[in-house]
Amino acid sequence: MMKTKFNAESIKHALVSVIAVSLIALPLLASAAATNSADNKSSLFYSKQSLNNSTGPEILYERLKDASRDICGSSNLQMTGSVERSLGNDNCYEGTLDAAVDRLDNSEVSALHQQES
Repeated sequence: MMKTKFNAESIKHALVSVIAVSLIALPLLASAAATNSADNKSSLFYSKQSLNNSTGPEILYERLKDASRDICGSSNLQMTGSVERSLGNDNCYEGTLDAAVDRLDNSEVSALHQQES
């Protein structure tokens, strides 16, 4: 029977291998998560009275942007794992946000959106 002797060098090599495999797999896992989130739908509730105060439109627009990003996923290249996925998520975000602002049909929120576009 052969005895295996573990020394510091073999343990270090094993740890480096595990870390390398983990770093390679992380974008793939993030990409899979982004694919699943693209199928989500979202609802955003607000009161028309909240749009009457001075910060109401800004707050609602930020909520629309957050919901759009949640639906479409990150455009961060490290998270998506590919340039194509990052660009696709960005296009999804822009289209989703445009549609949400159009559907809301509020002139103040539309003006904020046009300023940022």
